[in-house]
Amino acid sequence: LGYAAANVGERDLSLGVARLQEWTRKMPVPLLSSNLVYQDSGDPVFQRILVKTFPAGGGSKKKLRVGILGLARMNAGLAATSADGRNIVTVDPVTTAKSVVTELRKKSDVLVALVTMNLEEAKDLARQVPGIDLCLGGFGALESSLEVPSQAAGGSPPVRIVYIGNQGKKVAETRVLLPTAAQTPIQLVSNVIALGTQVPDDPAIMDLVEKNRMAI
Repeated sequence: LGYAAANVGERDLSLGVARLQEWTRKMPVPLLSSNLVYQDSGDPVFQRILVKTFPAGGGSKKKLRVGILGLARMNAGLAATSADGRNIVTVDPVTTAKSVVTELRKKSDVLVALVTMNLEEAKDLARQVPGIDLCLGGFGALESSLEVPSQAAGGSPPVRIVYIGNQGKKVAETRVLLPTAAQTPIQLVSNVIALGTQVPDDPAIMDLVEKNRMAI
């Protein structure tokens, strides 16, 4: 489907860490997590951050650098174990983001946080961590698209937060409008699109769905 990255959440760990790590070696889509770590060392279990470069579009020769990090909600009950018996824990996403975003911001024109948090937790993240432009949520919230003012000093622009619910019934589009003058911040415009009967099924994807349904 052309995904640039996917965030690993606590529910994904039910598949087994070894299986997920094996997928990372085979799949073209990186699995990210900034705050799922090995308890004994604090080292990340998956790739922590990613910077992808895209054409800016509109006939421009400019390139847009998109920094991506993945954050899972705090879960004291998480009890995942690696194949070699190491415990995997979730560390505080806000603290983690503060330590990661500052450096990632230097390499990025747009910074995206993929979060498996409820909406209030995502709002809290947006308020407390300067430098994030867009939070894409995948847990605990229905459709929502809003802006949250940052509490950081220095007049940081608001953070766009987008959730699209579950079951693949909707898709969100966020357009990045580049500034036309120096020192002007980028603008983000989001739309949530319902995938009703007016949007035809993709034959190749439906074939894949049917094959997997039969395999199950």
